[in-house]
Amino acid sequence: MPDYSTGDIRNIAVVGHSGSGKTSLCEAFLHATGATNRLGSTADKTSHLDVDDEEKERGYSIDAHVLHVAHNNTEINLIDTPGAPDFIGPAVSSLAAVETAMIVIHAVGGVQVNTRRMREQAKANGLARVLVVNRIDADNVDLRLWWIISGKVSGLR
Repeated sequence: MPDYSTGDIRNIAVVGHSGSGKTSLCEAFLHATGATNRLGSTADKTSHLDVDDEEKERGYSIDAHVLHVAHNNTEINLIDTPGAPDFIGPAVSSLAAVETAMIVIHAVGGVQVNTRRMREQAKANGLARVLVVNRIDADNVDLRLWWIISGKVSGLR
């Protein structure tokens, strides 16, 4: 019997456009919470989540992957979803299993097609939505611009 109640469980789909860093962010969650003893990397093909040979070869997710972490007495189930338009099905399907969509936006690429699509689908499903601007350490990122448009994020309200 677990030592937590259903009120202590959060279910979150991590969605966004391909290349926004969803899997890398999930890898960081796994490592930071002690669920893994090393930080997996899609670039190095050492990801704990992209385990399929085709995913490793492509360098991005083609299917949704579930991960679990515990933090501050809360059990968090995350679904790392693909962002490529060809593999959007698992991302859309994952929204039926969660109460929150974490919409990941690439700091340089900004709001892209699948970012908007997943945000609209999450809204249509009545989900809480969290916007995460990721990869802020990339070249050519203007953090002042993100500060100015925070709250608007190119029409994502």
